[in-house]
Amino acid sequence: MAIEVRHVSKTFTKFAALRDVSLRVKDGELIALLGPSGSGKTTLLRIIAGLDTPDPDTASVVMVDGDDISQRSLSDRRVGFVFQHYALFRHMTVFENVAFGLRVRPRRHRLAEPLLRKRVNDLLELIQLTRWSSHFPTQLSGGQRQRVALARALAIEPSVLLLDEPFGALDAKVRQELRRWLRTLHQRIPVTSVLVTHDQEEALEVADRVVIMNNGRIEQQGTPDEVFHHPVSEFVLTFLGNVNLFHGRNEGKVFARPHELDIDREILDPAGVPAKIVRIQSAGPVVKVELVGEDGETIAVELTHERHRELGIRTEDRVFVRLKKALAEIY
Repeated sequence: MAIEVRHVSKTFTKFAALRDVSLRVKDGELIALLGPSGSGKTTLLRIIAGLDTPDPDTASVVMVDGDDISQRSLSDRRVGFVFQHYALFRHMTVFENVAFGLRVRPRRHRLAEPLLRKRVNDLLELIQLTRWSSHFPTQLSGGQRQRVALARALAIEPSVLLLDEPFGALDAKVRQELRRWLRTLHQRIPVTSVLVTHDQEEALEVADRVVIMNNGRIEQQGTPDEVFHHPVSEFVLTFLGNVNLFHGRNEGKVFARPHELDIDREILDPAGVPAKIVRIQSAGPVVKVELVGEDGETIAVELTHERHRELGIRTEDRVFVRLKKALAEIY
């Protein structure tokens, strides 16, 4: 089901968390709300869920599938919510945690026990935890607990799935595995989903569309490729990864990401910047070179291993950095 918010504002005392935000999420789409702390992404998620309400003096609307749900309670919105810290019931087994939302439904909407058990078992098979159904949360790993939390949210067949930094409490390797798993899960169960994250890599890898927020407003939205390769502002450019800033003629500025730069031992480009190498990190898929320019500014360059071997550069070498491609120019 499609989600739409129109002209939503939210103020806490004197802090404006959201400023006239409008957003539409298409049916079956998975979007990521991405931004720094305080940008408004979690507040927007909570308003969609019904956990918070917009400012009363604004003409704000929250709609699901064309139906205005602004005045509906959380329990009437059929929203699945997954938190960062699992929020599982420690005294319940994995099976009963997943079944919880089904068991607390009003009696007239409750499934018969055989149908309930089938739905829960189907979900446990989907998240690959069937053999852990009788275990308790404390007997599971962090990644397994988060999968149980996702299955519990999906059990009620929500119209919308909301995920508030669901992998933030996990280590890097588990987060990477769960990102791939979430993408696969969404392809199998394409419920309209909104993911809040401050992790750029996570947003770019998982989402169909990325919505970048800053100071309570939407700065840019588009496919991962669009927001990364075609940023509309200096904020988006610098927020999505490491960026080098070069001052050009007439007070101009040129921004370039590390992989857009190259290094030469001799000046082959008149615009090449003299610099000294201070650190080389070759462990990983690319070689990361840290340099210092004549103005004292740090420059970060990423080279292929082949290019690194070809150059034969070492720490303390004096070289020239040239721009392969400017990502953005602001005059």
